[in-house]
Amino acid sequence: MKSPALWKLVGVIVLALVVFNVTLGYNLLPSMSESQEKMTFAPWVITWALIAVSAGCGLALASFILRGKRA
Repeated sequence: MKSPALWKLVGVIVLALVVFNVTLGYNLLPSMSESQEKMTFAPWVITWALIAVSAGCGLALASFILRGKRA
């Protein structure tokens, strides 16, 4: 995979996966007030922390790919 255009496509796909991941979490998880009412606030926070970490890793990977700094 030495084509720069292909690497740009892969970077855009990674960014799309980041957006999909955050959107999926937003749509599937209950709101903060609902989780506090059901006494499930700690799992809610942990799940959002995992989503945030994976989104951060995806953004870092996409930025590395899109900048094109490879050995």
